[in-house]
Amino acid sequence: MKHGGSAPNTTPLWPLSGSKSHIHDVSPSLFHVITELLNLINAAQYRKQFAFTEGTKSNHKTQIKEYKNFCQKHKLDSLNPSELIISAYIEHLAGKLTSFRSINNYISGVRFYLRYNRRSTASIDNFHVKLLLQACEMTVQSESRKKLDITFQQFKLLCKACDKMGSKGILLKVAICFCFYGMVRQSNVCPRASYKFHPNKFTARKCVTFQDPGLVLSLPWTKTRQAGGQPLLVPMPKLNDKSICPVQAYKNLIKLQPTVSQNQPLLAAKDGKSISCRLLTRWFKQALGLAGLPQNTISLHSLRRSAATIMAHSGVNIANIKTHADWKSTSSFWQYVSAQRPEDSVVAKALRALSAR
Repeated sequence: MKHGGSAPNTTPLWPLSGSKSHIHDVSPSLFHVITELLNLINAAQYRKQFAFTEGTKSNHKTQIKEYKNFCQKHKLDSLNPSELIISAYIEHLAGKLTSFRSINNYISGVRFYLRYNRRSTASIDNFHVKLLLQACEMTVQSESRKKLDITFQQFKLLCKACDKMGSKGILLKVAICFCFYGMVRQSNVCPRASYKFHPNKFTARKCVTFQDPGLVLSLPWTKTRQAGGQPLLVPMPKLNDKSICPVQAYKNLIKLQPTVSQNQPLLAAKDGKSISCRLLTRWFKQALGLAGLPQNTISLHSLRRSAATIMAHSGVNIANIKTHADWKSTSSFWQYVSAQRPEDSVVAKALRALSAR
């Protein structure tokens, strides 16, 4: 049967799989357009991996793994969960995790997993799921993981403890001084595992320079500053008391381990590889024991918080502390800074003076 008019152009933009068409059948101009488009799509896909910090990507990986394991155990489709499945998963998390915040973070991980795979999140945003999360907030008892601060006197005790630990004490004192005076995060001092060390992320010898009257630490990467930005410059003072001086601690380190390469780790084992966070933590707990301080309530991160607290209560401008310690958010800064100790409180001193009259 004949139809009037010309037949529509049904030639596909790109040859279909299994067809007899070949790539050379496409005109050069169209081939150039398609190639350029594909390159842009691939570049966009590649750029997506830089949307999150390494810490956030690690959290996503853990959260998604937990969710997929739950679905696999109960023979469920992880990409098409119903409201009841999400509710069951929340109850599973409530029996496993110790805080509502953690539960909420894991559910956010599921939401990200579904969105990344272009699936609906309606089951998570459902009223009854939100009601269950609200109930978890009211019923799941949170266990605080916040570590205790230390005083400056306790910091001195830690430094003295390092002096009793031999060569590992020399490495540990550098870490302690950098975390305290520089308010540096432990994640910048050394990697979680030795093989993960990279001189453009963790502190290498090239990152430390002597600059009168002390040291300057140049951090190319931090939790809040990603690759491509300006390095964070952290000055550290030279002190008259050499037992607690960061400059002297670093001098002792380069005497023990001379600089062979600018890319060598700041803290290295005998084989030249970076020490890991786990090993550094073990040394730190040993130093706490020697100093007579509690080993389970003080961490290396306590040094960063303690220094910020001491500076804030000593009258140092908050903006200066945030810049030095690389805090972007004022609200997060105040979450780290602890309340004044009773002996340091101006109000407490005034009340004592009043009661003495």
